[in-house]
Amino acid sequence: CRYCARSRMRAARCLVLYAFLQLLFYGVKPTHVTGLWNGKGYEFLHKFAIISGRGHQIHLYGSFSNNSEPATLLFVPSKLWKDLNKQVDKNKGSYNDDTCKHVMRSLCDKAGINAMDYIRQVPCYDDNCQPESVNLVPGSQITYTFSDSTQFYYAILVACVRSEISLNNSCDWISRKGSNMRYDVWFVSGDPLDTKHNSLTYQFSYHEHGVIIVLIIVVILYGVLLPFHLIGYTWLLGKCEMPNFVKVFTVALFMELIGVGFALIHYSVYADDGKGVMALYDLGFFFEVLADYVLLLIVLLIAKGYRITISVIRQKRLLFVVWSLYFIAVIAFVIWALFGLSARSDKNAYQEWAGGLLLAWRMLTLIYALFELRSTYLQEDDPVRVRLYVIFFVACLAWFLYLPIMVIIAAIVNSVYRAMIITTSIRIMDFTGFLGMAILLYPYWSGRYFQFSHWFTEDEAARLI
Repeated sequence: CRYCARSRMRAARCLVLYAFLQLLFYGVKPTHVTGLWNGKGYEFLHKFAIISGRGHQIHLYGSFSNNSEPATLLFVPSKLWKDLNKQVDKNKGSYNDDTCKHVMRSLCDKAGINAMDYIRQVPCYDDNCQPESVNLVPGSQITYTFSDSTQFYYAILVACVRSEISLNNSCDWISRKGSNMRYDVWFVSGDPLDTKHNSLTYQFSYHEHGVIIVLIIVVILYGVLLPFHLIGYTWLLGKCEMPNFVKVFTVALFMELIGVGFALIHYSVYADDGKGVMALYDLGFFFEVLADYVLLLIVLLIAKGYRITISVIRQKRLLFVVWSLYFIAVIAFVIWALFGLSARSDKNAYQEWAGGLLLAWRMLTLIYALFELRSTYLQEDDPVRVRLYVIFFVACLAWFLYLPIMVIIAAIVNSVYRAMIITTSIRIMDFTGFLGMAILLYPYWSGRYFQFSHWFTEDEAARLI
């Protein structure tokens, strides 16, 4: 039947989209990094942040396959990484002796006599690879320990080794023979030799400290909001029905709770093993994107006065175009953030063209919503609903403008703080948007503003307050 065929097509599209997002986000690197390097050129491992303060340290430790040719592991701060990264970008593919000299010269010139603090030969067969001032973590071949100013540290394997004529810490490098190398490396923000570390922060880079706390708070808030929303429609079950408009919002709210719940589960596991459950995180992200997308549609429908001032949607095609292009802008942003923006860069994705495109389209969507809201406002004569549109106007401004404002603030502060500022503000403002919509659609208020059939009387709805 046609209905069955359409249902299968919709299901297939959802599966394709989910698989696509899985492909995109499976590349996120954990703090426990394992893999196989082909031994040619370079292999970027991870970047890890530190914040200046008493007792703040970052540690890198791990092991490398013992049956491979020696190579060099670099773990360098941002102040040395910029020049080194330029050389790495210029010299891609297999390294020769001249390439190694150019790549490593940038580090030696900047770091001077301290260059060897950032360099380890791997695999390491004896104690000569490790500075005497650094305690080796048991079971590992190398260990780095740094306590520094607020910045990122970058770990990279390069197909270079110090030449035999290098004496007195001179910077003379030659290329290595290409052979596969397995690595198993940990990045932690607490002392690995101390068994009493904070499990909520130990596995996390300093720019991600607090992510679990934020998720716990958000999950609790959604966990309270969803039952509160449902109670309003089940208290008098049998006397009224939940309108389709409200059902859509309820589904979106439920998906948002699932999304942040899955993210919390992932990071809880991540705090233990440094890897987490990426498949669960990806699925949660998919639910969050879909929930926010549905919330945007509800905002645009209210701006047009649907089920408040009018019962038939005006200019459906234009609404669909604006709604769809916003989703396309989000997907383009995600693709660029993962494929176009290098993990070695300290830039935020919003500082690139894809981020600018998303913010620009967000502003255009705001203009469209305000234009429709003004048109609806002029059509409404009921003073109660007129007041609703005024409040909704302010709420729209806040909900659409918070992201550009946070991006501007994040661009000013240190790059270590950028991701936390943006992600935390998104979590908070998303919840604020769902909270505001839940209050608006609660029976007591929606009975006053919306044109729903078989609805509560004010006296009946007042019992739920």
